[in-house]
Amino acid sequence: MPLPTFKRFNGVDSSGLKQAGVLTWVAEVCPRGCTLTALQSLTAICGSAERASALAHLVGLILASERALWGFDFPVLYGVRRPVLQ
Repeated sequence: MPLPTFKRFNGVDSSGLKQAGVLTWVAEVCPRGCTLTALQSLTAICGSAERASALAHLVGLILASERALWGFDFPVLYGVRRPVLQ
């Protein structure tokens, strides 16, 4: 089975706090040369720090992406994983 070819690599790092947009960061790395091309807080991307709307926007970004590899780093104890990965 051939491996997929990705056009974008994305990473998400979050503390899982109530104001999830403030301490959730989304990075984009160019596959060639592993160059960081974007790094923004989720609040800057979606315009809200509030947890439900920020995470809903993140889910929308993930679902709308094509040929993208997403990696996540956040504590499971805060329940961030569940709304993002459902």
